[in-house]
Amino acid sequence: TTLFRSRCGLAQDVAKAAELFIRGVEAKSGLAMAYLGRAYEEGRCGLAQDAAKAAELYTRGAFEINNGLAMAYLGIAYEEGRCGLTQDSTIALRLYQAGAKAKSGHAMAFLGRAYEEGRCGLTQDSTIALRLYEAGAEAKS
Repeated sequence: TTLFRSRCGLAQDVAKAAELFIRGVEAKSGLAMAYLGRAYEEGRCGLAQDAAKAAELYTRGAFEINNGLAMAYLGIAYEEGRCGLTQDSTIALRLYQAGAKAKSGHAMAFLGRAYEEGRCGLTQDSTIALRLYEAGAEAKS
């Protein structure tokens, strides 16, 4: 995502970012599917906002590639009823758990929040939440 932000002395180039994400999706990169899905969901990188395309990319990344970040983003979409998906906290919880198992720091953070706030049908548990937050901070993705 660095390409659509001005960092490290690089000029912002949203068209290049979108191009690289698309190439990554074509190469079956789950991470690219998650990032391109996010770009479509938010209407970034010069792409028109397209919730259905975002949901499709998150789903492909999560289930075809087993990418933890895609699972986390798809989980948020289900929990909040975004991207044209029907709100379903049970599916969201399963996606957060699967993403955490795949070592996604984002999924661990979302699962931690669910424990901290007693969301997705979970009993509030700050001890488990803290462990998940710490594991998420140490995760590589």
